[in-house]
Amino acid sequence: PQVEPGLPRALAQLPARQASAIWLVKACGWTNVQAAEALDISPSSVATHVSRGMDRLRAALGVTDA
Repeated sequence: PQVEPGLPRALAQLPARQASAIWLVKACGWTNVQAAEALDISPSSVATHVSRGMDRLRAALGVTDA
């Protein structure tokens, strides 16, 4: 698949939990429950990490329309 060239660098700049949650949920297609089990955190924490991380990725990549 086509990948935004700046994405790997932007992902590397995220806190580890945010990057892991995004990878599992968005890239691997896991549910928040599955990711929570793998990361040993609650599903609501996964959702928070994904939301905040995606906001940071959008800002880093200059994306204005989600």
